Amino acid sequence: MKDLVSRVTNTTPDQFRVRDFTICGAGAGLFVSIVATPTELIKCRLQATKDFAGPLDATKRVVANRGVVGLFKGLTPTLLREVPGNAFFFGSYEACKLALTPKGKTTLDLGSGQLMFAGGIAGLGFWSTVYPFDVIKTRIQIDSDLNPRYRGVMDCGRQLIAKEGIGALYKGIGPCLA
Repeated sequence: MKDLVSRVTNTTPDQFRVRDFTICGAGAGLFVSIVATPTELIKCRLQATKDFAGPLDATKRVVANRGVVGLFKGLTPTLLREVPGNAFFFGSYEACKLALTPKGKTTLDLGSGQLMFAGGIAGLGFWSTVYPFDVIKTRIQIDSDLNPRYRGVMDCGRQLIAKEGIGALYKGIGPCLA
């Protein structure tokens, strides 16, 4: 990703600005989504029900019901979570490191405590900006394959708000941010 951004911005990674790291984060989110969607689908199903003997059984049943494409149920909300979330994470991590860097020093001079603080701030920013998409992703992924309740991201969000209120989009955010 750094190479691509380097070519587009005509800079080297050591010359990157916050904007460049933000672009890298968005690109990383795109690729993460492709890997994370099937993994999280199986994880969510195993957490939500006792109907499976384990991950292999859950995977086999998804493929039997919907084909290999069924493993990507929830890709859209995963993209909506990962692309902006990682863009925000990477950008805010770099911005926070810059803010913590004393005059005349570089971010390479920061200690591990400062780097952990920057990472924590970036993580808070990630989840506080995209958490509703995570909730929608989970609801879609644990929805029935044979008789689905939701027709997509917008439909799921509308139904959640109508039935449970706006707070439904933030269920579980406390432990996530802790």
